Amino acid sequence: ADTASNESYNHTARTCRVGPDNRIYITIGQPFNVPAPEVLPEFEKLGIGGIISMKQDGTDRKIYARGM
Repeated sequence: ADTASNESYNHTARTCRVGPDNRIYITIGQPFNVPAPEVLPEFEKLGIGGIISMKQDGTDRKIYARGM
């Protein structure tokens, strides 16, 4: 699924914080209230609708939480 061509700006990144482990934590909202089923695998892979974390240099990106 090509989420870039269906972009929406309703529920994008809301907060960014540095945790006690010095990692950056970013919330990423889903771009739609009810996303099309075909985009869900990509959303899951990217951490959309959850929280991602990464080192402060942008490396080691991980999904911290899902289903937010």
